[in-house]
Amino acid sequence: MKQTGVNSVHSVTLTSVDEKKDIDLSTWPQHVAQTGNLPEALWGEIIIDSSTPALNTGTIPSLTTGIQFEPPPAAAGPSVGPVDPSSLIDPLGGGYQPLKPTTQKDPIPAPVIDANSITSIMTTLAAPATLQTQQSLVAALQRFGAGPPTSAPLTQLAQQAGSLFSQAPLRAA
Repeated sequence: MKQTGVNSVHSVTLTSVDEKKDIDLSTWPQHVAQTGNLPEALWGEIIIDSSTPALNTGTIPSLTTGIQFEPPPAAAGPSVGPVDPSSLIDPLGGGYQPLKPTTQKDPIPAPVIDANSITSIMTTLAAPATLQTQQSLVAALQRFGAGPPTSAPLTQLAQQAGSLFSQAPLRAA
C-alpha cells in the first residue's frame, strides 16, 4: 500500500439482550490481548519508494490479533422463593400403569451375524439405482450451494468392502 501514518480503530460493543443496551466493558475485571504470528509481507517494514518488495515468507511474531475479555462474576438474581417439593409431583391418577417391567419384551431382536452382509453391501453400492440416487443427492446439494467439491461413484468402495471389515457386520434378525 506504501502508506504511512494510517490508523484503524476497531470498536467492540456487547449488547444486553434483556435490557437492549450496551454493556460498559471498561468495568470488566480483565482483558488480555491475543497475539499471533502474521505475514511479514503485510505487517513488515513500510516501503515508501516505488521499488517492489522482496518476496518473503517470514512472519512477525506476537502481533496483536484480538482481545479476550473476562466477564465479571455472576451475581445472584431475584429468587422465586421457597418451592414445595410436593408441588413438583404430578400423580398419574390410578388405573393401569402403561408399562410393567414383568410383561415387557424387547421389540428389537438381538443382532445376528450375517455371512452375506458384505456381499449385500458390495451389491448395493455397485447397483445402478445407488449411482442414480447419489447423483440426485449431489445435484440437490449443489442447487443449495452445499454440494461436495468432488463426487465419484461408490463402486470403488464396493470393491473394497471385503477388505474394510474384519468381520461380517451385525444386522437385526
